Amino acid sequence: MRFSIIITLYNKAPYIARALMSVVTQSKKPYEVIVVDDVSTDGSLDIVKSSLSHYPELYENIQVQIIEHKVNGGPSVARNTALKAVTGDYVFLLDADDEYHPGVFEKAARVFSAYDPTLLFLQFERDVGGRVLPVGDKLGAVISRLEKNAYKIENVVAAFGHDSFGMNGSSVACKREALNDLFYKENLNCFEGLEYWYRVLKNCPQEKQTGCLLTDIRVTIHLTEGSVSRKRVDDGGQIYLPAQFGILRGSTDVHDQMLRKRVFTIWVRNAFLKLPKAHQRVRFFWQYKGALISNLYLNWRYCR
Repeated sequence: MRFSIIITLYNKAPYIARALMSVVTQSKKPYEVIVVDDVSTDGSLDIVKSSLSHYPELYENIQVQIIEHKVNGGPSVARNTALKAVTGDYVFLLDADDEYHPGVFEKAARVFSAYDPTLLFLQFERDVGGRVLPVGDKLGAVISRLEKNAYKIENVVAAFGHDSFGMNGSSVACKREALNDLFYKENLNCFEGLEYWYRVLKNCPQEKQTGCLLTDIRVTIHLTEGSVSRKRVDDGGQIYLPAQFGILRGSTDVHDQMLRKRVFTIWVRNAFLKLPKAHQRVRFFWQYKGALISNLYLNWRYCR
């Protein structure tokens, strides 16, 4: 069972060594590690190369690809570059400032082998000791227990829109064959990972729209300085409406509308983090009053 680990890198010098170590020190070694450097200027790529030369024993029997962009294209472009280079059977994506917990690949291999899910979701925490998602005891009929800390997701498409499900770019693994030459949309300004994995799943035949969830916290998502969700802005005009809210507007699929509602709700919460002052929030609500009213309707119609 060959696992390919994708790490996209841009100016993460304080964190990239930690991310790499969390991959190559696993009890089950990955088949390949692909690092795409999106023109870092802080020495991040030098740290990757130094890790290879200083710890050759950790990289033994791992195929390592380092791809250096000539022009900065952003995270979606970097992920697409890596997806085109993948040769393993299963694909994991890890942001350069995040880290896997020990044993995650060994457990993932057992679940992929035993239950053959198309997508595997990993429970994650935001910063050490922070909020944990997905929230297992709030998912109800969405999941059923398979074994200790492993669950079957009864309806994966529906789970994407569930308020307590939660996913992150570093908390998903997928069968490579299910990607079916689909790539990230490079023009999206936020929620590009959520959109991508939802599209991958819906592109599968219905019988292959299967998923499992590993709990007991398998990934730590570090909200570092410069993270999109933490970046403060001067006014709501610098916060753009998620493209998914418009793209899915005319869909009659209930799951599309549930996802649309969830994306908008998360977006508003993140806007509050970016706009800490009362007058900024008032202006934000006024600017997007039409969309907010539309989302209130979605919350009423598709209430869970």
